Amino acid sequence: MLAEDAKQTIGERMLHHRAIDAAVWAMPLMNFKFYRDALADAGVGPNDVGDYSKLQDWKFQTATPNNTTPYILSYWNLKDGPIVVEMPASVEGVGVFGTIMDA
Repeated sequence: MLAEDAKQTIGERMLHHRAIDAAVWAMPLMNFKFYRDALADAGVGPNDVGDYSKLQDWKFQTATPNNTTPYILSYWNLKDGPIVVEMPASVEGVGVFGTIMDA
């Protein structure tokens, strides 16, 4: 235990750890917000699909960048009713990995 830790009360230590938890748990939401805002800035609206035309590099400002994956992104608005998402079947050497989240 560090000397400065010994001076903290339990409440102070708990507040410190809760602040770290809040930052860690907020990362997926902020990552989603980044994607949604970037799509909107590029003119891609809800219920449309946007894709990056080239592989990304270190300048791709996201929490988990990958320079070997073509990114295809979308976000939906269910205000006008349900939607149907159709995905093509994967073939040898090509597949789709992703998530559908309720944000």
